[in-house]
Amino acid sequence: DPDKRVAVGSLLPLQSLADFPELRRAARFTRTPRQVASDDLKQAKLFRAIYSKRQLEEVLVDFWYNHFNVDLNKNVRFAPNFVHLLIGSYERDAIRPHVFGHFKDLLLATARHPAMLYYLDNWESMTPEGLQVGPFAPRRGNVNGQANAILPGPFDRLAHGLNENYGREVMELHTLGVNGGYTQADVIAVARCFTGWTVTNPENPEFVFASFMHDFREKTVLGHKISAGGGEQDGLQVIDILAHHPSTAKFISKELAQRFVADDPPQALVDRMAQTFMKTDGDLRAVMKTMFTSTEFFSEGAWKSKIKSPLEMVAGAVRALNADTNDTFALLQKVADLGEPLYGKLEPTGYSNTGETWLSTAGVLGRLNFARALASGLIPGVKPDPSVLTGKDAAAIGRQLLGHNVSAQTTASIAQGTQNRNASGPFTASLVLGSPDFQRR
Repeated sequence: DPDKRVAVGSLLPLQSLADFPELRRAARFTRTPRQVASDDLKQAKLFRAIYSKRQLEEVLVDFWYNHFNVDLNKNVRFAPNFVHLLIGSYERDAIRPHVFGHFKDLLLATARHPAMLYYLDNWESMTPEGLQVGPFAPRRGNVNGQANAILPGPFDRLAHGLNENYGREVMELHTLGVNGGYTQADVIAVARCFTGWTVTNPENPEFVFASFMHDFREKTVLGHKISAGGGEQDGLQVIDILAHHPSTAKFISKELAQRFVADDPPQALVDRMAQTFMKTDGDLRAVMKTMFTSTEFFSEGAWKSKIKSPLEMVAGAVRALNADTNDTFALLQKVADLGEPLYGKLEPTGYSNTGETWLSTAGVLGRLNFARALASGLIPGVKPDPSVLTGKDAAAIGRQLLGHNVSAQTTASIAQGTQNRNASGPFTASLVLGSPDFQRR
């Protein structure tokens, strides 16, 4: 039975797992295949965050994954514990190829991917008439002596009828924004346009348009008439309408500026980015060029104004110590403990771009504890480079880890923390990695 855990896991006391890395690693054999697949996916993401030479690409993949969030823990009827197997393909095929491309292509790729179809339940959204044809058509036979009775079918548990989840989120979270000018009538119309956008089968899902599930009647979306009989083209028209809408240009521009510039980005910058979006048919590379070359991006107000997410903080700390990392299992747990279990955001909003999310008392304390454990070499699978920490005074270690951008406040705090003691390099490094300077970017 592939889902059975290896018995050795129950023989390892918890204290032993904490004390001995080799036993901790042995305990990983108790994982189910689901956990193995999920952990491997998360480890690959963290390895890329630490070691990739294409750091902007990795940051953008993470940004857009959160924008088009899919929770790997989503359970689907007929295929429980299955979505996690699709996440790798979703990120690799639907998101990564388009982070420097056109927004419309990115939107379409996510809309058609089985991970999104399952996550927001569009795979089972259909017109009521769809229940009378195809595999959903009722089968009749003899039931308890009653002739021509409807027999139980394999799709009886399906949530028959229209599902508005994707129709709502594609406008509220993916394109227009919550104040983007759509109505509940638009939500219903968009959901009707996407009926029939489903998957081939749960075990080996691929996108397919199932005409017997589609609502072929006329619709109106954001003032645009969608003619009757369009079939799959209805959804493609909606993608085109949303991708070229001025509200989408503003919303996407603000999201990007909020991620890279400030939690409350300057409106003038957002407006210029939105203009670029509209002029270039949603060319994301051009939009980012407008942002990265702006005076606002290089302004004093934007300097170190953003709080690092747990993923950024952990990956950045490992890079700062030039650590040799052959196993990110323990690091992943630290990222999760700090509030960001990778691919695990339940809500379709994804993880926040703003710092207030990460600045709770528990979150700050967790960062301090992680900094000390990492600098002291207590994280299994991670070995800091000794040359970074030895033979240097506190000021030199501060400059090494912060790139010569050490504030007067941090300098004073390090001096106070190391005075009247023969402070070791790891102790000094832990103060730097836990400092406000290191938490900001």
